[in-house]
Amino acid sequence: MIVLALALGLSTLLAGAEPNADAPSQAEARIERHDGAQFVVVPARPVVSSGEVVTYRVLVEKEYAGLADEFAGHIDDVLAEADGWAAAGYTFAPTEGKADITIVLAAPKTVDRMCAPLQTGGTFSCGRKGRVVINARRFKHGATTYRGKLEQYRTYVVNHEVGHLLGFDHRECPGRGMRAPVMLQQTKSLAGCTRGSTPRADEVASLAARPPRYLAKRSLEVSPAITAVVAGVATRPAREGRAPLRAAP
Repeated sequence: MIVLALALGLSTLLAGAEPNADAPSQAEARIERHDGAQFVVVPARPVVSSGEVVTYRVLVEKEYAGLADEFAGHIDDVLAEADGWAAAGYTFAPTEGKADITIVLAAPKTVDRMCAPLQTGGTFSCGRKGRVVINARRFKHGATTYRGKLEQYRTYVVNHEVGHLLGFDHRECPGRGMRAPVMLQQTKSLAGCTRGSTPRADEVASLAARPPRYLAKRSLEVSPAITAVVAGVATRPAREGRAPLRAAP
């Protein structure tokens, strides 16, 4: 009965999505429970790995399941960008199993629980203990410092929080009118700098000079006792390159 209820709930969230002629009409989604909330495990796409490999998995809180493809696709794009953290010689490879980093899209109140004891106040995101936790309100609406530049803000917040897991603390604006470090808290203020959604050259160089031990190790463990498989969920069109929710047998 619990599995059936989850299936019905997720079906309702995904109702109204346009069918993909190339995708199966039925699918199964893996659901995990963390910090009092339920999350959809977004399917991973295959990548060619080279250099130092950092694996990541993507979870989306169930109430935002309709954003799963968009969110995961944006994560894929940002972590593969040539002018992002990958420029330090890292390949970020998505997976659905154990990973170095778990990247989560969650409701503001869930973010507060997952980020504690950091004070996110229903407003901010965080990167700690192997998890990047993105506030869904920010992903949908951005910040005043990036007014009219939602895609840029989304890129910034992902790079900033992933940067914490790569060993970076917050930085200050180096000078008025200069490009902001991605580790500046740009959601709050640009502090006289101009927007910087990707790491500066000095930030990339700093990461390239560090040994792999600076990478925060994944701490979120999945217990079979809190994992459910939900069958019979209508498949949403997948973002190019990332597999749709897999067909039920």
